[in-house]
Amino acid sequence: MTELAVLNPEIEGLLREIAADPTSTLLRLPPSGLRRSRRLGELPDRAGTTGLNLAERELLRRWREEVAYLLLVACFRTLVSTSRYAHRISTIGDAHKMNPERGELRTRVAENCAEAVLCPNLRDGIDLLQQLSNCETRHSPSVFNLASAAARLAPVEMASCYAALHLILESNATAGIRMMSNRSFNSLMARRMAAVNTAYGHERLGALRAALDSVNGGDWPAGSEAVRSVSGLVLSAQVGDAVSLRRWVDSLSSLAPSVTTIKKIIKKIEGRRRAGEWRPTDGATGRLRAFLGGGRPDWMELANAFA
Repeated sequence: MTELAVLNPEIEGLLREIAADPTSTLLRLPPSGLRRSRRLGELPDRAGTTGLNLAERELLRRWREEVAYLLLVACFRTLVSTSRYAHRISTIGDAHKMNPERGELRTRVAENCAEAVLCPNLRDGIDLLQQLSNCETRHSPSVFNLASAAARLAPVEMASCYAALHLILESNATAGIRMMSNRSFNSLMARRMAAVNTAYGHERLGALRAALDSVNGGDWPAGSEAVRSVSGLVLSAQVGDAVSLRRWVDSLSSLAPSVTTIKKIIKKIEGRRRAGEWRPTDGATGRLRAFLGGGRPDWMELANAFA
């Protein structure tokens, strides 16, 4: 376990003051605006200072990036704590390494953010942010709401990535794909998440060939070779593209993944199937066995995972 962050007391004080003011508008986004944003696959514009109270203006002046970061942490933790979402975020890794340490929000990020220990005042701060971002129901705010609040504070790329993933997971994959394709991402993590979830979005729509095309020719940054190879295996086997399947078998072979890595891949596939997100088409297992049959025993386990 690793301590994730210690929240600056001034940030906590400002959040409490904002939360106590029912007329505050910085993070309490109107439901009608959120519904429109979800439908169009867009995030709200950055907040101006007009109509804000003193605490909100001070937060924007001094702490907008730190609070936006906390909202991304809330997005991540919402995903990993929701059983039907956890297997999706597990392949993306620690989404917060893209944010360097800044000011007095000291961060030491765990290798797996889901295992991080939150300090009490940080947990309180995230709870306050969730309350402020929740204007639609009595339940916890959605990942889209939290990402929208982050976008109001600072132009953080991961806000778009989290919002798009939420749309894909909540049966609005077309808007999610549009959100990721309508902008260019600079950070490595954002580009990786966009590449993975563009393919996933096409899968959710049942467009397996479009998903494979996005794997074969999409913008996949360095460090995502293993995820890309496995995605290529999954999709090539399903659509029956022997040339593409050979490409991704060779790619995975060149990476020489460990038995542990293969086990993790199999666990991810099983998680998707339990969630009802993916069912292999006829012949997928046979095609993989034809290519992997002479390989390592754990590769045969991978092929069997498609059955």
